[in-house]
Amino acid sequence: MAFAVDQEWNTEDTYYHLTNKDFDEFIPGGPEGIDNQGAVFLTPNPEQQSAGHNVRYDSYSANVRPVQIKVSNPLYIDPFNKKEMADRWANGNPEFPYIVDKAVADRLNEAGFDHIVNELDDCLPEIAVLNPENIRPAFKSKQK
Repeated sequence: MAFAVDQEWNTEDTYYHLTNKDFDEFIPGGPEGIDNQGAVFLTPNPEQQSAGHNVRYDSYSANVRPVQIKVSNPLYIDPFNKKEMADRWANGNPEFPYIVDKAVADRLNEAGFDHIVNELDDCLPEIAVLNPENIRPAFKSKQK
């Protein structure tokens, strides 16, 4: 997955990945890369992460990872364009953008998008980063 824009790390904002797994690198679909996933999901507030992630922020098994992201060209999805975007990019899959499979992520990358901003469900936006190399721990010193 190549991106045409030379992106900088966003060091101003911290995002969070919430999981019940322990891992060393971000892989769409989790450490085992299951379900042919093509994105890693983040949120600006771990207490309001989508219920689809199957772990609560305050649960015993919660593993909250603060991260920084390097992205520049979002696909915005809101209640007004959700169906249109699902038809255009995900063959009408009603689970899009909650589920972004590898083929959809590849199509979005080819069109120049590097992440999805999901502004549905009256909560904070959820970010789906299409290339896990564009995610790093928030407290890492310097990385190119």
